[in-house]
Amino acid sequence: ARGLAHVGVLKVLQDLHVPVDMVVGTSMGAVVGGAFAAGHSLDGLEKLALHTPWPELLRDRPPREELAYRRRQEDLQLPSRIDFGLDSTGLRGPSSTLGSFALEQVLREVSNRVSQVSDTDRMPLPFRAVATDLANGEARVMHGPSLFDVMRASMSVPGAFTPIEVQGHLLADGGLVRNLPVDVARAMGADVIIAVNVGTPLLPRDQVVGALGVAQQMFNILTEQNVQASLRQLTPRDVLITPDLTGIGFLDFSRPALAIERGEQAARALAPQLQALAEPAAQYAQWNLRRTQPRFDDAAFQLSKLEIDGKLRADKAALAREFGLKPGDMVRPQDIETGITRLLGLGDYDRVEVHTVGSGAARELVVLPIESPLATNRLRLGLRLESDFRDTNTFSVLLQHTLPWVNRRGGEWRNFVQIGQLRRFETEFYQPLSNSSHWFVAPSLRYQASSRDLYSGRTRVARLGYSIASA
Repeated sequence: ARGLAHVGVLKVLQDLHVPVDMVVGTSMGAVVGGAFAAGHSLDGLEKLALHTPWPELLRDRPPREELAYRRRQEDLQLPSRIDFGLDSTGLRGPSSTLGSFALEQVLREVSNRVSQVSDTDRMPLPFRAVATDLANGEARVMHGPSLFDVMRASMSVPGAFTPIEVQGHLLADGGLVRNLPVDVARAMGADVIIAVNVGTPLLPRDQVVGALGVAQQMFNILTEQNVQASLRQLTPRDVLITPDLTGIGFLDFSRPALAIERGEQAARALAPQLQALAEPAAQYAQWNLRRTQPRFDDAAFQLSKLEIDGKLRADKAALAREFGLKPGDMVRPQDIETGITRLLGLGDYDRVEVHTVGSGAARELVVLPIESPLATNRLRLGLRLESDFRDTNTFSVLLQHTLPWVNRRGGEWRNFVQIGQLRRFETEFYQPLSNSSHWFVAPSLRYQASSRDLYSGRTRVARLGYSIASA
């Protein structure tokens, strides 16, 4: 969230007619910088920052109406989101605490403008971002294979968003190793660097409370140490802008306008230094026109081939049908977004990558679903508490188990257990008649046992036990 201050800084550079030759960013700076380098107007960037429902970007799955029918059934049976996976390695939890579904929607919207560019050095402004290689802890400077991959990897905050694999490297937020990538800009050939430091300062001692506070402070320590090293690389010719972002946390998206305003204030305070880098209005206008003028065809194209890639448990032909596009269709960015949402709605995938192959009127789409660690055997836990606030209190533990893709036709086995005053067991095998059919069979067994109190007036006189079995 603090990185939205970059938008305010860019507004001041535009007002002062200060052009830039290249852009480097980390984390949210990679998103703002990447969008700017791709040719988005500052008005458009500001509207995106102000009108995006940022809290909703933390959703981990599509809205309920976009979920598959079976996933909605699961929610009705056990409306808990305490989910685990079980595979040959043991019990596995979610790969992140926050979801990236809606976040990736925004990143795709930003990167659609240059979706055919495989090297971000070839965008209207050369652009690179920094991510952290989780295998060796080293900084990885990225300029491909797409702007989306570069931005998504650079802002994969550990523990918050799922790390992603790009070109064989498992990557997380670049702030861990290079939150202010001065050396990267210098290596690209920058003579003068305008550096914007929006890093989160260390928490005061009294705010380092609990596991979450300690984890946040550890992240702040890592970023602050590498920021200080980067600051020492600046020269007298460079300009350092440090917005006052007091009170705005790195995940505090509730005040985007304030972050932009603080960035603008900090940049205007350094206007005399920045004006030394300005160009005449006419020359700046020509530069900005070159930056924002579309260079790449992002119009609809005809689909020549749809390929589902990756080692998957699901039937690839079934996934292709679920994606909703077939050869011969005219494809727009929103059609791809709809297909991604449909696959994520199945509940088996953390992410879905889509790559366009070719640049002519007819192109191929390669779809790579990334299976969730919960996909093999899904376990969902829940608790049920009931009380009449007098003498009757009940407590139940609930467990739901789902085994998807038992066979190539999409067979699914679901079990449900409730232990407490109400004892309940259900098992169901759901079998579509074919991958393309909405018809299915779902044989099931159910057993339920409980007790009821018998009263005479207001006095409980007995408790009656009963059980029900059905098929």
